[in-house]
Amino acid sequence: ALLLGACAAPAASTPGGDGAYPMTLTNALGEEFTLEKEPEKIISLSPAITEILFAIGAGEKVVGRTDFDEFPPEALELPSVGTMMDPSVEAIVAAQPDLVFTSSFLSTEMVQKIVDAGVPVVIMDDQLSVDATFENVKKVGEIVNKNDGAEKVVEEMKATLAEVQKAIEGEEKVTVYYAVGFGEGGDYTATGDTFIHDMLTLAGGDNVAGDAQGWSYNLETLLQKDPQVVIVATEWDSKSLFMAEEGYQQLSAVKNAQVYEIDTDLLQIQGPRVAQGVLEIARILHPDKFTP
Repeated sequence: ALLLGACAAPAASTPGGDGAYPMTLTNALGEEFTLEKEPEKIISLSPAITEILFAIGAGEKVVGRTDFDEFPPEALELPSVGTMMDPSVEAIVAAQPDLVFTSSFLSTEMVQKIVDAGVPVVIMDDQLSVDATFENVKKVGEIVNKNDGAEKVVEEMKATLAEVQKAIEGEEKVTVYYAVGFGEGGDYTATGDTFIHDMLTLAGGDNVAGDAQGWSYNLETLLQKDPQVVIVATEWDSKSLFMAEEGYQQLSAVKNAQVYEIDTDLLQIQGPRVAQGVLEIARILHPDKFTP
């Protein structure tokens, strides 16, 4: 779905089929604008949108990215215009893009600066379900005239998810906790109002933090829930630190060596790789149902 500024109004529908230009859209400030022709120069201010653009066959249109856009590897060859929240308006304007895609990380003030510079900005919203990601892929495909590529990506994602469902059919759900943050800084996890909660569920997990909200959690409740499996990031030596941290050692998952690492990009970047992320979680929770 498209988020169009703070009002989150739906984009205007576009008559016609593939490549229906001129195309009427609503910019990030809630103002309608006309995309006269297929955009040839695009700047992406979101790792997820960058991944989508390359996956659907529009990678050659991308002329700029953020410091956080590291996949696919070809994206790293593109110049960065800064961070997701504080990009360089000068660098964006200098690239002379037809369109800027961004996420909800970009402030209204920054959007205003880019729009004032004469560049339309379209915001793709963060989703709360994997299924909703399909709509983002299709919408980006529609805007950049890559409908066929977008459909193919969605079909591949759905096929991966179907593979997971078939493998775990009839299996009892495994209680699981995804440790986003832990230790002195506090406990943070994928609560029930998050996109990753949906991924854990699709992978055959019973998220013990599913009844919480806002990413925040606490050790006392975690010990009470005592999940069978804990998942941490591959980065920052998270597994060793988690298992060594006082308090967490009382967890059955730590005692039974059921703490596993995962590439967080597969979970936190809402692009084509989220289906692979669900598969990776399922491999952790139901290892006997998947070939190594």
